[in-house]
Amino acid sequence: KDLKDDLEPLRKLKAKYGVYYVTGNHEFYWDVKQWEEKSAELGFKILNNAGTEIPLPEKNIWIGGVPDISAHKMVPGLGHSPKAAAPASRPEIYYKILLAHQPKSVYLAHEAGFDLMMSGHTHNGQFFPINLLVGFFNPYHKGLNKHKNMHVYVNVGTGFWGPPQRLGVAAEITSLSLNYGI
Repeated sequence: KDLKDDLEPLRKLKAKYGVYYVTGNHEFYWDVKQWEEKSAELGFKILNNAGTEIPLPEKNIWIGGVPDISAHKMVPGLGHSPKAAAPASRPEIYYKILLAHQPKSVYLAHEAGFDLMMSGHTHNGQFFPINLLVGFFNPYHKGLNKHKNMHVYVNVGTGFWGPPQRLGVAAEITSLSLNYGI
């Protein structure tokens, strides 16, 4: 409730195929339902163990999303299932993208057949010396990576958690262009 006005500029986000939202760990610390309600009001499509098809002329894209991998610890019964977020039939007709806050979702995302997983969470450590340690706690912690036959992109964030600083770790806003043979 304290940040509703601060979120208003996000209402201006527009994208040809939609704006999508998945919860991270911090939404669960402060009333996840209010975060989801506000996000929906702003026009975001919330993906909780769900996905949606984006029809394109050559090959469709499937956007799936999962709540934070630790959500079940804060909301009993809330699962984290990339398999449920994957297309139920004919997955070969899609380029499949999973939105998952923590890179730790990579193993289940790969099992579910996604081609690309997009994450955040790590802040690449945010400041020295944590930036040297973050890789010990996450399978991937920044940039574009390859996990078997799946790409994994980890955005290091624009802001901070805890101490209001970034030291030796640049902030990031990412723009990805996908070219998968069209």
